[in-house]
Amino acid sequence: EVEDQLEGRREAAVPVPWQAGALIPGVEPEAPPPLRPHPVEPALPIRLPFPLAVDQPEIHQHLRVAAQRANDRGLQLYKERRYDEAEAAFTEALKLQPKFALAANNLGFIYYKRDKPAEAARWYRKAIEMDGSRALAHLNLGDALLRAGDEAGAQAAYRAFIELSPQHARAAGLKAWIEHPDSAPQPEPPR
Repeated sequence: EVEDQLEGRREAAVPVPWQAGALIPGVEPEAPPPLRPHPVEPALPIRLPFPLAVDQPEIHQHLRVAAQRANDRGLQLYKERRYDEAEAAFTEALKLQPKFALAANNLGFIYYKRDKPAEAARWYRKAIEMDGSRALAHLNLGDALLRAGDEAGAQAAYRAFIELSPQHARAAGLKAWIEHPDSAPQPEPPR
């Protein structure tokens, strides 16, 4: 027996002519019966044991803390020269907090240390987009661009850095090179 789900009645499982594979010799197949709309029952309210709202401060705070921990772990791994693991930790921090400028800057530094200045510059730019007041992101961008051979881009990044941090130990040398690129010594970015 088959239960009719629409009306709850039980019928014998006998094929009718309009069903696929139910052709009976000598009997002309009928058209299928018209479709009847299925009554929609109101859904019961579902009560979850936890809230789903993403904009709740507790959730944001949890993500910020988790992102900070991932960033801190990445810094420790960087100090231990475990660059692959540090990269994964900084990437995790950015997944948790996509606008985490410090983690983006740190990820850029991992690429810089691996001698991938173009990729490093990409992450430094992202850090600056997230927070343009991060002086070291501008300095790091200048260093990466200079190592990549983009002197004009490096000078622009160094100008922004000097504006934000005029008292930094490297500011005077960078300023001299920007103002007199032909006569002042070109900066030597750290390795």
